[in-house]
Amino acid sequence: ATLYNGASFNSDAGGNINFDGVNDYVEIPNNSGYTTTSGSIEYWVNAVDQRGFILYGGTSISQNFYILHGNSTSGFANESISVFARNTSTVGYSSYYRNGESWLINQDWVQVVHTLDGISNKTYINGSPVTVTYVNPAISYDSTPSSTSTGFWLDTISTGALRIGGRYTASTLPYKGKFSILKIYEDPLTDNDVLQNYNGVKSRFGL
Repeated sequence: ATLYNGASFNSDAGGNINFDGVNDYVEIPNNSGYTTTSGSIEYWVNAVDQRGFILYGGTSISQNFYILHGNSTSGFANESISVFARNTSTVGYSSYYRNGESWLINQDWVQVVHTLDGISNKTYINGSPVTVTYVNPAISYDSTPSSTSTGFWLDTISTGALRIGGRYTASTLPYKGKFSILKIYEDPLTDNDVLQNYNGVKSRFGL
């Protein structure tokens, strides 16, 4: 992975990367192994701002994957998480979660997990599943596909790099805060898996 535009590593909470919310990002090279139609993504964040691209992968606006923490100024509701994937310019899917609290900006560490089993996806906050809303047609920051599908997951980052903290244009809705522990799994984690992962490292983050 390569850090760009001032993204910096610091050692607190076992080590994390700090993003200034201007144009910082971290880029991970593409991986041909990410062509799975199911899987899981786990990450830990300590946000200063409600909005920002947490992860963004793909080669163009017509084939991409992203996780966006949103607020009203970014076109999404406050304290929300949107998960979006698209494998063509016309087919995509997304889920949307709003927890109605200020956890996205209370500067506490939070574990977030997203899973997809090829049919539907789930979101977890601090080891517990939460209710998501599916949007049809799929939400997209770039453009709106005309139909939806759950038959793909991380296909788009098998050919394009994965970015942490920013979109392919780094100054568009950059993430502001700290980021730690990114894990990508080939299989969807179970409820017990997610909770075990949370309990295994929560003390590192003072939880």
